[in-house]
Amino acid sequence: MINESLGNTDHLKLPKILAKLDSGSTIDELSREYRVSVATLHKWQNERAKEADEASPELKQLQEDNARLEKMIADLSLDHEILKEGYELLQKFAAQDAADAQKDLPEARENRRRGGWFYRLFRK
Repeated sequence: MINESLGNTDHLKLPKILAKLDSGSTIDELSREYRVSVATLHKWQNERAKEADEASPELKQLQEDNARLEKMIADLSLDHEILKEGYELLQKFAAQDAADAQKDLPEARENRRRGGWFYRLFRK
């Protein structure tokens, strides 16, 4: 790991040095500016590259898991909406059955005989 090779004050310099290295500064410039040897800067750069390579499969796995979970959420949201609409429809039919039962209409008796709201749900 990068931090194991650092001296007392080098750990404070490391983030700044790596940021400048990423922004296009040369290793020679950074070596002079921060008074760190060129070999040390190359070592830090190589260690950071190794860490990035080691983290890459984990990152890929996390991205795949995230995509899978997002798909599951979308599917469950759709299922929830379908069930919610179905429940509202059943409530409507049940209320209509109750109203028809109070009137004791011949149509209400026929609906009850055939299964009530369940029959009306599928008769169309």
